[in-house]
Amino acid sequence: MQQKMRGIVVHTTKIGDRKKIVEVFTDKVGCVSFVVRIASGKSGGRNNIFYQPLSILEFVTDIKPRETLHYMKEVRMPAPFLSIPFDVYKSSIVMFLSEFLHFALHGEYEDKPLFEFLVTSIEWLDEMKSSVANFHLAFLMQISRFLGLYPNLSGYRSGYIFDLVNGCFSPQTPMHTYYLKTDEARWIYYLMQMRYTNMYHYKLSREQRMRCLTILNEYYRLHIPNFPELKSLDILKDLFD
Repeated sequence: MQQKMRGIVVHTTKIGDRKKIVEVFTDKVGCVSFVVRIASGKSGGRNNIFYQPLSILEFVTDIKPRETLHYMKEVRMPAPFLSIPFDVYKSSIVMFLSEFLHFALHGEYEDKPLFEFLVTSIEWLDEMKSSVANFHLAFLMQISRFLGLYPNLSGYRSGYIFDLVNGCFSPQTPMHTYYLKTDEARWIYYLMQMRYTNMYHYKLSREQRMRCLTILNEYYRLHIPNFPELKSLDILKDLFD
């Protein structure tokens, strides 16, 4: 049965000259892969705009449970991006976040709170007028709540280490090697309280920002099956001072 959905473009893969597979996180059925025909001429340009990373779409589709690839029609972009495609910093962040979501949302089913968080985050980034240097950090920390991976901060005490495997603070060094020593554990405790509304107050150097990204990437690798070291991390290394 055909139904109207909203969706966020997570990943695209070109197949041949005229088609691409578009991975979309939808508001009703979670992650779905669609086959999209690549048009030529003016309509082809519009087609490319629709399916750029993290585009928010509305469309009609008929999801058939036994099929892995589906089709969409009446596709529209209700609120085209205002700044993301034209801002090298924002577009680089979007590239990074789309790669993150490609692996983090794999196999996710309907989750409306998560979907609305993503929509709000994308809109926030697109509308931001000031520095976006900490946006991806705030995003990675806050999405852990919706993925069920938010660490237990209540056990923090000065001098404790942070156990990356168990997502908690501890006075004792664990048997494994995936933990943060005292100084970085304290740093992570304060950074985990970063929000879009207060991220401007966190003054981080490039080295601190990259170290935080490295730690967060390691944290997700430990908790999400087959989560890789993200290639787009390198794009962000020299982007923000």
